Amino acid sequence: MPEQFKAGAQQAVGNLFAQYAEFLVEGYYFRSGPPNLGTVHFLVMPVPPALVDGTIVQPNDERLLFDAVELAAVDQPRPDDYILQASNGLRRDIITAHLDVTGTYWAMVARKVL
Repeated sequence: MPEQFKAGAQQAVGNLFAQYAEFLVEGYYFRSGPPNLGTVHFLVMPVPPALVDGTIVQPNDERLLFDAVELAAVDQPRPDDYILQASNGLRRDIITAHLDVTGTYWAMVARKVL
């Protein structure tokens, strides 16, 4: 991707997270092995129905969006990682994780563990 487009994409993602700052959820990112990999902030939304295949992605899974800068300390987010929500201890297991083509945000599918 040309650098001039990447700068614009980074600004747009920054604006998105700034616009929805009141809806950001704070949590702690974990991977089996090392302890807490850091505090992160993310947006939570339903998974679009077209992405629910019933096998990997199930009904009631959630889509999480992270600014890539927030996950700089995490080497390749992946399944079996998990996030503990700071406000109530809710655990979300990561099912899938994808960095967008511009490298500015991570989109993940997570499953609540009750």
